[in-house]
Amino acid sequence: MRKLIIISVFFLFVFCTGTLFANDYKYDFVAALNKNDFTAAESIVNKNISIMPPQDKRHMLNLTLVHSRGDAALRILEIFKKNNVLPGNFDLYTAIDNNQNDAVVKFILNSGAQANGEILLLAMEKQRYEFAKQFIQAGAEVNYQYPAGKNYADGMTCLLHASKNNNFDLVKLLVERGAFIDARNKDGNTALSYAQSNGNSQISEFLVNNGANQNSGNVVHSLPQNKNQNQTQPQTPVSGGIGSFLDNELKEFQPGKYRLSKGNRDLQFTGTENYGNVAFIRNSRTYSGTYQISGRNIIVILEGHTFIYSLDSSSSFSGNGETWVRVP
Repeated sequence: MRKLIIISVFFLFVFCTGTLFANDYKYDFVAALNKNDFTAAESIVNKNISIMPPQDKRHMLNLTLVHSRGDAALRILEIFKKNNVLPGNFDLYTAIDNNQNDAVVKFILNSGAQANGEILLLAMEKQRYEFAKQFIQAGAEVNYQYPAGKNYADGMTCLLHASKNNNFDLVKLLVERGAFIDARNKDGNTALSYAQSNGNSQISEFLVNNGANQNSGNVVHSLPQNKNQNQTQPQTPVSGGIGSFLDNELKEFQPGKYRLSKGNRDLQFTGTENYGNVAFIRNSRTYSGTYQISGRNIIVILEGHTFIYSLDSSSSFSGNGETWVRVP
């Protein structure tokens, strides 16, 4: 009987803490960041970075941008930099998406990261206009829109954001760089209709003078033909082939019921493709927590314990010796 109790306690401990010996430093690192214990976080990085596989270094650097802010984030980023781990383009996206301050974003840019159209559009959404201007001037695609099949696609473009928020300087720059002047969002608004609704005659007159037509049809899918010969900009080249580009695209997580492969345990995720709540029912008890998507990883915090898995697809994730698959 005593042996049975010891075995039961052991398996309960494995459930609550995750795999006992695999990558424990990642869980401790996230926990330290969530507690604002940055001294402990720094110590975890310094102690383990020499034994981390490359993917763990990249992951922990990105987690720094999700779970810490400002000077604290910079301190940890500097540690990674000293160990030749530099932030990249996705870290730039993460920093802007998580409203990191200018110093953090500049650190990432100075490390070599470059914005593409999606990052530029995000900067416009977040009204990080100085960075948006920098990205435009560096050649980021100005006409990027979220793919129509995504549930967050709203049809907005950088020009629509600029006009909606009365930023004439960016409206002018975007049109000069080839922005589709009559693009419409899902609500039917154009840059001109936003300017007129705002009573902004400066933007309205500029758009009309550059060929804007309030009665134009749906989103324009080819470069506009107008008098400005500097509008067509070369596309930013993508390093690697098509296969590697697709492999690096983010996989959107589908909430729902997930079952442990070769087992009968279920996790119930309710929320969005980015974050929400998670529940695990065992022996008539419900364990509750939250989840968050960070890059190509899902972070599950259950009963105060943090578990990190890799997204294998939009309906499966794995790690720590486990594979979870979405079931009907």
